[in-house]
Amino acid sequence: MNESIESIYTLGDYYYSKQSYADAVQLYTEAAKQGHVQAQYKLGVCYATGTGIKGDSRLAVKWYLEAAKQGHVQAQYESGVCYATGAGILPSFKLAVSWYLEAANQGHAQAQYELGVRCEFGHGGRDCKKSAVSWYLKAAEQGHVKSQYNLGVCYATGTGIKRDFKLAVKWYLEAAKQGHVQAQYNSGYCYENGIGIQKDDNLAKLWYSRAEDQVGYDYDYNYDYCEMMQLRRVAEVVNEQPQIPDEYRGRYFYHITHIDNLDSIIKHGLLSTNEKNHRQIHHHNIANEQIQNRRRDMEVPVGLGGAVHDYVPFYFAQRTSMFLSVIKTKAVDQYEMIIIAISIDKLLDLPAVFTDAAASTNESPKFYSHLGNLSNLNWELIDSKDWGSNNEREKQQKMAEVLIHNQVHINDIAYFRTFDDRARQRIIEKYMKYNLNAPHIDINLYHYYSKFMIGRPKESLITGPNELRAKFEQLIENIVKMQDGSRKRFYSILHMVDEIENNFCVLPELKEIDDLITSNVLHTKTVGRHTLAVVDNIDKCNISGRTFSEPDETILKLAAYLHDIGKGPMIKWKSGKQQAYDDHPADAIPMLQRILTQEVTLITVEEVRKICLLVVYHDLIGGILQGSRDRNELRELGVSLNEMDLLMTLSLADVQTIDSNWFIAIEEKAGEIYTLIV
Repeated sequence: MNESIESIYTLGDYYYSKQSYADAVQLYTEAAKQGHVQAQYKLGVCYATGTGIKGDSRLAVKWYLEAAKQGHVQAQYESGVCYATGAGILPSFKLAVSWYLEAANQGHAQAQYELGVRCEFGHGGRDCKKSAVSWYLKAAEQGHVKSQYNLGVCYATGTGIKRDFKLAVKWYLEAAKQGHVQAQYNSGYCYENGIGIQKDDNLAKLWYSRAEDQVGYDYDYNYDYCEMMQLRRVAEVVNEQPQIPDEYRGRYFYHITHIDNLDSIIKHGLLSTNEKNHRQIHHHNIANEQIQNRRRDMEVPVGLGGAVHDYVPFYFAQRTSMFLSVIKTKAVDQYEMIIIAISIDKLLDLPAVFTDAAASTNESPKFYSHLGNLSNLNWELIDSKDWGSNNEREKQQKMAEVLIHNQVHINDIAYFRTFDDRARQRIIEKYMKYNLNAPHIDINLYHYYSKFMIGRPKESLITGPNELRAKFEQLIENIVKMQDGSRKRFYSILHMVDEIENNFCVLPELKEIDDLITSNVLHTKTVGRHTLAVVDNIDKCNISGRTFSEPDETILKLAAYLHDIGKGPMIKWKSGKQQAYDDHPADAIPMLQRILTQEVTLITVEEVRKICLLVVYHDLIGGILQGSRDRNELRELGVSLNEMDLLMTLSLADVQTIDSNWFIAIEEKAGEIYTLIV
């Protein structure tokens, strides 16, 4: 090494010792660029910790790798950590293991431990378990406390080595002397029961006491032996993982997420909820809060244990009522939801467990870690084309889950599935951003929910908030552009309202809903009779205390007449009976365009906007107060106070006609909605 480079590094160390960190970083940088291995490593540490320079995980891993390539053992270990966690670089299981191996072969105890853990829990069969014991032993002999404890567990359970309670106790005691609380408890238990060592009540109490001092509560002395021996371990320890039964080969399991989360997924992989929280990674969340609270507290009794939130969730089924419920909230656009498919073969490689039903109810499903238990799942339901079931038990069984502990790397993704080409192009662009090739992307509506039942299979069952706003804005623009001043059937909207009052069926759109029977249990009347009831309720539902002008009263009444026209025409429904259909406000858009361009001679831009707003968004306030729709949807419409009064009045008139209790609930919370437009 050039003496001048060494002197630069030495001076950097001097400044570092004097806490002149910025000066130290400057000198480390100069020496590192000239190949000084120790300077490269220390510069990586400075970037990683933000010492003397702004923290930058990407530059940290860059310098760790430079030093690692020159054989710096700690840099090799740190490089492994970066690849394992995705800190500053795309995560890679293979590269993490590669650098851990380099460091481990130089005697790095923590790297040896990391390799041991990956071998033990990698489902790699007997030989991999043996390798785990070998790595634990190397680290344990150097005094690595976790390896000592793990080695004790391996001897106690016969994992990767012949069961030997004497050696188990030996390594428990080594770890216990270093303060490992689980090892202290296990040592106490062995002394108390004479397992692998001569029984000694005094020494049992000694080790129990030391464990209790650390955790602050009494251990249960009658703790089940098998559980005691594996306090943080796989509950179903096996030396060989069976192959996937032939009848399940070729299958996949699926994770549903919003495309806005793809950047994070490419950087860090798919992460469990707890791991995302730990790393402070925020995702576009589509989950039901109550269900997530149950999953947070639900214990996983097999595999690596912990709670359901310690695992990345997947479904075996391609169609689930969970996804359908997400779409029906109207809080997301279905075309922005992407499906991530993982091959069932990955159950051989990843720390996974699976369930026989959804892990979402108060009653826990059955959890399994042994692949032979795949036969316990209800595959007929899982493969059913139905979206769900009226039978609650069957609905939950259809949503049997795969749970993968902590993290799934992007290299494990078999393919993506999207609703249409918009999401497909975005996935390709995201991967290109990171100089990566995207896996196969399958545009396949089978996994999604469309309007196939009314002959429109390429349209989303529900028009999401972004698409609805775009259609709403385009509707107004089209109507304004198409005004030509030519004489139409109605001179003004007031004239139109007067004629509708005389003859409800004067517009073809109203004629189609007049006698339309509905199967919606909330509606006991035909759609036409419900509409007339809403019109009658308008005068009772202005709770703002502000009086509407005569033009606004006309707009409000016309919107009330038109608010449900999207439920028609009658030919839409094969049985002649309207099914429960949440997207009728969006289906009203082309009807509104026809009515306001072909039926009325004079109409102002203000009238166009207000009528379209009230019809297209008449269910928005109820959705927000029910907790399903996003409050930002209302904010982004930019409604005025006057428009808010009109929208609130129509919403309450509609709800009052359906359910008086719901009306009271919305009326009580109306003030919350007004705060959104301040």
